[in-house]
Amino acid sequence: MEIKQVDIAEYNSIFEKLQKRIKLKVFNTPEWLSIYDSRLDINVIFNKDNQPIGVFNTYNTKTGIFSHLNNPPFSPHCSLIFENIANNLAKQNSFYKKVFSLIENYLSSQKKVITTICFPSDYHDFLPFFWNSYKVSPLITYHLNLQDSVDTIYKNFASERRNDIKKAEKDRLKSVKTDNYSIIKKMVEFTYERKDKKMNAQIIDAIINKYANKENSFCYITYQENKPIAGAFIIYYNNIAYYLLGGYDPNHRHQGAGALSVWNAIQHAKELGLKTFDFEGSILPEVEKFFRAFGGYSVPYQSINKASLPVEIMLKFVKRNIF
Repeated sequence: MEIKQVDIAEYNSIFEKLQKRIKLKVFNTPEWLSIYDSRLDINVIFNKDNQPIGVFNTYNTKTGIFSHLNNPPFSPHCSLIFENIANNLAKQNSFYKKVFSLIENYLSSQKKVITTICFPSDYHDFLPFFWNSYKVSPLITYHLNLQDSVDTIYKNFASERRNDIKKAEKDRLKSVKTDNYSIIKKMVEFTYERKDKKMNAQIIDAIINKYANKENSFCYITYQENKPIAGAFIIYYNNIAYYLLGGYDPNHRHQGAGALSVWNAIQHAKELGLKTFDFEGSILPEVEKFFRAFGGYSVPYQSINKASLPVEIMLKFVKRNIF
């Protein structure tokens, strides 16, 4: 087996081959990967017969002056998926280890000063990384089962979240499905400004102007007296809805506006026949608390982290939980 980097043009034909082998997710699709620039690496896993059996994505950035390999922006993880056709459990486990050892060797060969990569929740055994001095850290996302009834989904919300929604409705806030994605971009800008972080406007523009269409996305904006004050933008593929973008206007803050947007998005996802609503997770305590209150079941996933020794020592002062 080997891993090869391919460009988006090559990947279009490889994607068709992979689809015949495995059930891919939205972050594996050429349409999604086309939103990125040349800093994206599409890493295809080939078997000994030179047939593609898997793929994952990484992104090259800078943290200060240091080269940094991490997840593509607005993707929750590296989107690893691969076919394991071994015919018994022992052989499947051995093949799994072989693939992860291959990925570890490949990532290490990139010789980045810092590497931080998240993996999908499907994978749990990260010993090949642990054996090679990577730190393995747990993360959490929340999934709603959209096959439950609307009443069951709502009853599973925390009381504070139901109260937020009731407060919004009592105050006559309206959440409306819209194709005007410039509004959600403004809400996201508010979020970044509030956290004093730089927003990647180029990629957000690519998501809402190049990627999004009526077959893969929808957006709910909550209004107060005709003023947009909060919103939620969702993408979906293969029965899964992903809460990708959201935010609120801090100058017209209402405790139930964001919750009302998300609640309407959840109901619409169910109406579309989707099976799972994925909140995509967050390590920020206030965001994690907001997601948790929607009553989904917790889904753990893992990140692997490594830096050159001098940089790791520096990072321990600011990122001690992962370095």
